[in-house]
Amino acid sequence: MEAFTEVSQATNLIDFFNSRFEEKSGIRWAIRLKETNQLIGTCGFNTWSPKMKNAVLGYDLLPSYWGQGYTTEAVHRIVKSAFLGDLPCGPLNRIQGDTIPGNRASESLLLKVGFKEEGTRRQSGYWKNQFHDLKCFGLIRSDYSGI
Repeated sequence: MEAFTEVSQATNLIDFFNSRFEEKSGIRWAIRLKETNQLIGTCGFNTWSPKMKNAVLGYDLLPSYWGQGYTTEAVHRIVKSAFLGDLPCGPLNRIQGDTIPGNRASESLLLKVGFKEEGTRRQSGYWKNQFHDLKCFGLIRSDYSGI
């Protein structure tokens, strides 16, 4: 996603997150600092399918907070909640996360949580007027050691 240049772009993104939740097709939470309540990122499911019992994970964090464990903590919490059935989508069996090949920090985060690399989906992403490969990672409930 390109950096926003106008407040309306942020408002549109918030509206999009809210509509996904209202439609029961996704959810996004704020990542905030405990000490100050400052918003430093988001984490959640871009999509979920209660019928198929799966979801696609998404997260973002301000660069000045990278490498400090905030996103790893957030991902662990929502993965555990999803596998236990504590979310509106009901209990999930599979969670998928995609990275841009070469994004070692994001790949490391997913592996640390227990995701397994499943392969590269060629040209499955499209942004900035071009197609991009995405590396696919999957986590199955029975493989998750956090519950």
